[in-house]
Amino acid sequence: MSLSLSSRVLLQVGLLMAAATGLTTALIYRDTLKDVRALTATNLQQVLAARAELEAQPFEFAHDNTLRLRDAWLERLHAKGDADPQAEFNAWFRRDSDGVTRIRPERANSAYIALKGKGLVMHSPSANWGRLVNKDTHDFDHPPLRDAAPSRNPKRVSTWTDVYFDDKARTWMVSVVAPIDVAGQWVGLAGQDVSIDALIARTIQQTTEGVYSLIFNDKGELIAHPHLMDKIKASNGELKLNVLQDPVLTEIYRQVKQAGHTPVVRDTSDHALVLGIARIAGPNWYSVTVYPRQVVDQLATNAARNVVMLGALALLAELLLLAWIVRRQISRPLRHLQMATDAIEAGDAPRVLSKRRDDELGRLSESFNRMALAVRAQVKSLKEKESYLRLLIDTLAEGMVVRERSLKLLDFNDSALALYGVSREQATAVTATGDPVRYGIRQFRPDGSEYGPNELPFQRMMETRQPVRGELIRILRSDGTSIWGSVNVSPLFREGEGEPYAGMTVVNDVTRYILAEQELRAANDELERRVHLRTTELEHAKDEAEHASRAKTEFLSGMSHELRTPLNAILGFAQLLSLARPPLGDADLHKVRQIEAAGWHLLELINEVLDLASIEAGAVGTSMESLDLGLVIKETLEMVGPAAEERNVVLLDRSSSAQAQWVLADRKRLKQVLSNLLSNGVKYNRYQGTVTVTVEPGAPGQVVLVVSDTGRGLTPQQLERLFQPFTRFEAEGEIIQGTGIGLVITRRLVELMGGQLTVESSPGQGSMFRVQLKAATPPAGVAEKLALVDGHSLALPGVMAESRLLYVEDNPSNVELFIGVMALQAGYRVEVANDGLQGLAMARANPPDLAVIDINLPGIDGIELCRRLKGDPATRHIPLIALSANAMPSDVAKAQRAGFDVYLTKPLNVIQLFSEIDRMLNMRESLP
Repeated sequence: MSLSLSSRVLLQVGLLMAAATGLTTALIYRDTLKDVRALTATNLQQVLAARAELEAQPFEFAHDNTLRLRDAWLERLHAKGDADPQAEFNAWFRRDSDGVTRIRPERANSAYIALKGKGLVMHSPSANWGRLVNKDTHDFDHPPLRDAAPSRNPKRVSTWTDVYFDDKARTWMVSVVAPIDVAGQWVGLAGQDVSIDALIARTIQQTTEGVYSLIFNDKGELIAHPHLMDKIKASNGELKLNVLQDPVLTEIYRQVKQAGHTPVVRDTSDHALVLGIARIAGPNWYSVTVYPRQVVDQLATNAARNVVMLGALALLAELLLLAWIVRRQISRPLRHLQMATDAIEAGDAPRVLSKRRDDELGRLSESFNRMALAVRAQVKSLKEKESYLRLLIDTLAEGMVVRERSLKLLDFNDSALALYGVSREQATAVTATGDPVRYGIRQFRPDGSEYGPNELPFQRMMETRQPVRGELIRILRSDGTSIWGSVNVSPLFREGEGEPYAGMTVVNDVTRYILAEQELRAANDELERRVHLRTTELEHAKDEAEHASRAKTEFLSGMSHELRTPLNAILGFAQLLSLARPPLGDADLHKVRQIEAAGWHLLELINEVLDLASIEAGAVGTSMESLDLGLVIKETLEMVGPAAEERNVVLLDRSSSAQAQWVLADRKRLKQVLSNLLSNGVKYNRYQGTVTVTVEPGAPGQVVLVVSDTGRGLTPQQLERLFQPFTRFEAEGEIIQGTGIGLVITRRLVELMGGQLTVESSPGQGSMFRVQLKAATPPAGVAEKLALVDGHSLALPGVMAESRLLYVEDNPSNVELFIGVMALQAGYRVEVANDGLQGLAMARANPPDLAVIDINLPGIDGIELCRRLKGDPATRHIPLIALSANAMPSDVAKAQRAGFDVYLTKPLNVIQLFSEIDRMLNMRESLP
């Protein structure tokens, strides 16, 4: 029959206590004896310390009183200063009839002050010294006075006298004395007598047989001894040990001298006596209590025996009480708890335990009741979660397999079976053997190499304890089909373990993505091949186009140069003839003007062709800035005004308003656009027709410039071909100068400036062109400067002295033309150089005021000549004007980069030439 927990505990505790009682009794007795001895010594030491402290209190109190009395007396003496103390002395003392000055009776409770000489001031509760003395009393042999003398107390510190017997107070005393010195002279002392009769009585009183106490002073003299008081009194309290020749007292005194000031319990050298030694502060005495060793041992033995007997009885009672408490308070509740636990284990409804108790078992019962209900709820919740997780795992499209380190399968889902191509029965068999290769399953890397037995992601994870993420594997199934899977493997750890006990493998079928990627890669390869082939063809076409473009550019540049060179002579000399003095006749002048008009028309044709070619080649740049549109309109109307007057067409400016309209555009290109539109409006207008310029608000951030005319208008068919190059709409028999590319250039320039050009027209009603531009804000602090040139004035304002001009040109007709033009205006002297090197030498030898340089020169061209002049400190200040038949934008940009200040193109425009020369010379004159 098995015993209950409480019975086994009680039986084991009883047997252990019975077996240990015999062994522990001896140990307890020994240890108790030792402990009691030590405790006795400790208690005795504490008693000695308390007794020494108690016995020292009167002495310490007397010592403190004495010092305070002395200090108070000195303070009052110093406070008196030079004042006569006689009145105060009389208030305290009076002379009696026997001639002795005594303290007044009402002052009898005052302390005493002994004065040097035959004066004594004293307070004593036991004797009235003031009444006992007479005129013959001499107390300077009294111990307090004797010990205060400088001869006995050279250090002038407070001291204690030896024990003495006061015959008037009839008591044994000791006194504390503090000498009083004033100005280095001994004038008295402050002291207090302490009666030691009570101390001696307490010391010699014996309460325990064999135990007695005694008192030594630090000179080895007995002060109190229960058996030697007569001898002590006979020696006036100065009984020396060497007189007694007592070995016990001598040994006791030796131990006292070794004890120091701390209360201590010591044995004599023969261990026959136990000494309790304590120092009495003040007179520096030693109180010694003598215990015979057998008395101490007997006390320790009795205490140890009593402790052992009481301990045994208490132990027996505790065991009986423990047995009753255990059975009632622990065994019975534990049986109830066990039955309730068994019920939970069996799946029965939880039993509710009693809650009547308010102790740990009661709280345990209450906790068990809560736990039972919580366990039941948690079991239900776990079953629901397990069912949910099982359903979730089986529903996952990804295959999931959980394996132990030994490859034993712990769990898997249906998707894993489908991915690996095995049945559930085969998977179950794998659980026992752990070898999936037996079913013909093989696994390969993306490069086609097959995994070895220990190279699969699961084995690597178990070895490294690190998860594997996104490893691509081709799985070859037993039926010959294969899939691509993205494998993720995670280690599973038990709490507190560093090695994974299993791993979870998740395989995601990515076959369709891999196949799609392969198809996409093949398509990309084919596309790259086609792109490469097409790129090669395009590069070849591009090279051919660039070659053709360069050839066209070179052709246009060459044609421009070749056409401008003769035009320069034609127009130049025509202008010289029209400006000749005396002037030509009207008939000759008309012929010259016809020659000049034809030349300028040919030049316009050349310029427009070059502009169109430059725009189509993307070589035309723009310099965008904020422009006052009204000012640009005004300047352009003045330019077109002469042509309008000649054709009797009225130009109307309706753009003026209270507030200026600012646009973001290129000034030069905008004037070219507006000039083309106005010129077309004039050329294709009727007699006494009008061309009107207005400005309208457009969309937010936009401004619309409108040019409308009252001309013949355009048909819809003509509008469709309006912006085609070299398209003109002349009526039959009508001759209007033009190239047919002006509007094409105009629209391209508007688009380069970020705008848009539109047209509305009806036959017989005229046309309306709208130029939409970006609105802009006026630049802060910038005033528009207008440079209006009077084309009929050739005077040079501000140039008073003759100006030297260097003209570098290799063409003799051009040289003759330039000299003839400059002869029209007084104040110029022209020097000519026929090549670049000659021009450089002449400029360096005698720097001119201004140099006009052709570009195509023998020796060094005009670009190199400009670089050298600008690089030489002696000539870099000379204003340089390029005058060339090279009119391509790239030629102009190249010259400006080299350092030319102005670039003029041939044919020569006399008015423009004089204007630029005047401007450059005036600018030089204004420099400091």
